[in-house]
Amino acid sequence: MAALGAPINVSVIWCGSTYPMQVASTATIGDLKQNMNDLEGVPIKRQKFKDNTPTRGALDDDTRLISSLPNNIIHLVVLNQKDDNYQKIFSEQETDGNCYVTDLKNHLKDYDGQKVGMTKGVYGVVTLQMDCLLKTEDKDTPLDLASFQLMKNFKHPNSVGMENFYKSGPSQRLVLADSIDGTLDGYVRKNGAGIVFNSSDKTPTEFFIKMMTELCGVLDKLIAKGICPKKLNKHNLYLKKVKGVYQLKVLFNNVEPLANTNKDKEKQLTNLCADIRGIFHVYVKLEYVLNAQTTYFCRFLEVGAATFIGKNLGLMVKSYPFNWNDDQKASYLIDLISSNTDLRPYINYCGISWPQNESRDNILEELQMLERLIQDENRERRALRRSLKQEGKVALANEVKDLIWN
Repeated sequence: MAALGAPINVSVIWCGSTYPMQVASTATIGDLKQNMNDLEGVPIKRQKFKDNTPTRGALDDDTRLISSLPNNIIHLVVLNQKDDNYQKIFSEQETDGNCYVTDLKNHLKDYDGQKVGMTKGVYGVVTLQMDCLLKTEDKDTPLDLASFQLMKNFKHPNSVGMENFYKSGPSQRLVLADSIDGTLDGYVRKNGAGIVFNSSDKTPTEFFIKMMTELCGVLDKLIAKGICPKKLNKHNLYLKKVKGVYQLKVLFNNVEPLANTNKDKEKQLTNLCADIRGIFHVYVKLEYVLNAQTTYFCRFLEVGAATFIGKNLGLMVKSYPFNWNDDQKASYLIDLISSNTDLRPYINYCGISWPQNESRDNILEELQMLERLIQDENRERRALRRSLKQEGKVALANEVKDLIWN
């Protein structure tokens, strides 16, 4: 306890920040509430203090002297009300909405040792506590309450869960689920370009295809929910190792509702697909020479992806023929060439490296030549059928069949 008459230095911990104050020896809990109202604009009637003991006892008596407390550290909890948009406090949680955050000031380290831009903390709701991560806005990660309100109920294995949002001093902060080990960028910095691109054929590695597939998959679900990121780049991408396998985690900190009009929606999705291509291209730049397949995949992301996003873009990326073997490619070619739709102009345009036979001849050219031979043969057979029917030899004409692919 402080000596009678001596000023008291007290620290109020609220939302992960510490507010040091010097008060008179006769100051009460009520005086401290007035100070917090003057300093941060927190309404007095919604302030609730707790002491700094393990039990966090409630300080309900506003006339109680601060000098009578076991120590000079006090925790502030703000009681919330439904539909309250006051940004300095948490949104309503369970029961009466009591919640608090303790910032442990322990910076999350990336795979290469750099700081991630998050600190570890403890998030409490009523009597429940959980580990959390605290993200403060910066130039690469703007935060706003509207985005949090759109994202707070979105749950997906590849999305960073958002628990709450509050203001700390001049900055805004997100309370995130403790589901991040580091950034994708940090993982690439540590392991080098070979972790994302094969040096032999300049195609994406299985790891990087998995990351892009998971990115597009979670975007499919987000768009289907009527939410669209305003901006997406490498700073949104994190990793978590789950059962020995790296899983992509995307922080959607800057989103908006999907537009109602087709024109505006098309503009949103086109911009989003350009951002996806931009993310892919960031890591493409790690390799100076790219093969045709990778180049055309970049073009697909920019031009064609908007057609599929919100439906099955993740599946399209997963099944893109980066790593097909020759048998798979040959089977695919036969299906294309034998289809009723003329896709021949697009087969060479797609940039896929088609297999060759033992003579080093391109199988695509051989199939196209075979197709022409079959077409010529079928024209002759049709002419023969017509001739036989004109001669009245219908049964014999019916035995003349067209050649088909099998």
